[in-house]
Amino acid sequence: MVLKIAYSEGHGKHTPGKRTPDGEREWYFNHLVGTGFAEELAKYDGVVTKLVSDPTGERDVPLQERSDISNDWGADIYASFHHNAYQGRWGTHTGTETFTYNGDWGGKRANDPQEIALAKDANDAIVSVYQLRNRGIKKENFHEVRVPKAKAFLTEGGYMDSSIDIKVMRNAEKVKESGRAIARKIASRYGLKKRQVAGAVVSKDNFFRVQVGAFSTLANAAKFAQEVKTKTKFDTYIVESGKYIRVQVGAFSVKSNAENRLKELKKHYKDAFITQNGTNAIPEAEPYNEPPRPVTKPIDQLAKEVIDGKHGNGDARKQSLGSQYAAVQKRVEEMLKPKTKQTFVHLAAHESRWRIYRLGVNPVAGNEIGFLNPKQYGGLEYEILGYENNGNTAIIQTSMFGRVKIFIKDPSAKIVTR
Repeated sequence: MVLKIAYSEGHGKHTPGKRTPDGEREWYFNHLVGTGFAEELAKYDGVVTKLVSDPTGERDVPLQERSDISNDWGADIYASFHHNAYQGRWGTHTGTETFTYNGDWGGKRANDPQEIALAKDANDAIVSVYQLRNRGIKKENFHEVRVPKAKAFLTEGGYMDSSIDIKVMRNAEKVKESGRAIARKIASRYGLKKRQVAGAVVSKDNFFRVQVGAFSTLANAAKFAQEVKTKTKFDTYIVESGKYIRVQVGAFSVKSNAENRLKELKKHYKDAFITQNGTNAIPEAEPYNEPPRPVTKPIDQLAKEVIDGKHGNGDARKQSLGSQYAAVQKRVEEMLKPKTKQTFVHLAAHESRWRIYRLGVNPVAGNEIGFLNPKQYGGLEYEILGYENNGNTAIIQTSMFGRVKIFIKDPSAKIVTR
């Protein structure tokens, strides 16, 4: 019997809000995890994988379409790879967590021991690579763990708006290795055996890699990788070796196959070459190169330091803040500007399930698109952006679901104006 594994690389490249405060798209991180995951499983017999999201990230494939692909294919496992966000501003929140289903729906049930075991394997794998806080296994009513008939889990590798986690996530090879680590955990749990390659010249790491470019930032490498894929129709991969992030167009156990790929690639990119271990010299041409961007203090922290007089004035302040000057100065002005009163809804910390609905739909049980979990965070608070349903529901902005509405005519929902 062949093990079938469907996997999803999270949101699309252009999905609003799914990015770091510096603009890096969540899809790039998720894509690295998915690439490492699929590449590693390709080394084993008795397993096949199917990507149910857009391999280019250009289209945010609807969740129902993803689960339909998995269900029609008869997948045994459904893995969804994500990276988290909190408030969209740099902060020191941190950690890795993985989700399974929290209820009973369509034949699925909460607390499925096999599903929880898979989720724990995936979570442990990421933690072992990222070395971030282990936030553990959580249960939610997410579509990608509820609707697939397969054993399903959804990972949140780290926080895109964490000044702690982003240091790990900007290491492309480490992000990709987290996908490989998840694959190895699954291979071990299901007793998969690695393929044997006989009668062929094999590199010392089992692969001849066809490389076409090297960059100092993940964003530029990803941009170039997409260009190569569009032009050549070959799958591209992003790996990190040393201080460079490299774009590769295939990894082959048989050298002649790598040479054939290189021959085709050189029709478009004359500087392409084959490497066995990633230590070859880097081609000089870097068409999208830019200096690496170090992780700095959160903008809010720098703004408070400016207000406290720690960065001087005029040219001295510009020199002290460097490339962050404009953003920090804007935040200083915002913080010093007299504030108009805003209205918030505070959801009590004892509530573990608070239904959320899309705007314009009837807010009744069964129409919800998910749940908030105030208990997990010691309570939740959102600015009220508007109202629907005669004031019974408030419109709020969430990091995961975007702009939605929730019931506020409830003793556990406290309205605060300040």
